[in-house]
Amino acid sequence: MKFVPADRLYRLAGWLLPVMALLLFSCQKGDNPVPHPPASDFVKVAEELHGQVYSGVIEVYQEDDGIVFSCNDGKLLVALQKLNADKLPVSGNIEHGEIICSSAGIVFRNPASNDVWTYVNNDPESIKEFEKVVSQFKNLTQSLIEGHIRINNLLS
Repeated sequence: MKFVPADRLYRLAGWLLPVMALLLFSCQKGDNPVPHPPASDFVKVAEELHGQVYSGVIEVYQEDDGIVFSCNDGKLLVALQKLNADKLPVSGNIEHGEIICSSAGIVFRNPASNDVWTYVNNDPESIKEFEKVVSQFKNLTQSLIEGHIRINNLLS
């Protein structure tokens, strides 16, 4: 069965909306995620990409049409839409991870192993932006995505 891009968006929204509703109405209270400058090279990459750095406990959920990164118990959610149903390389859950959120894509790093995953929007401008920073990482895995969205949970 072949799905058109609109069907993928509806399926992505179908599993993302219940997660968002659960987070918005949860009773757990805490601080909002705050950008932290974890390492100078990662901050430099964030500046070049015009993005923000977030750090903390990162949980990764991969579905057929997308990936969701949850940072600090859902205080920050980043949802990626895949180009196709193939599995994208991800690290799994990380106790102390770092994420750069920019309009061109997402950079995800495990500081313990120094492994880096980039998820670049599939458009020429985003690809060009990421070409500037690729040389700054040694253990890099790069993937193209259809798009992404960042959600800050303001109620927790």
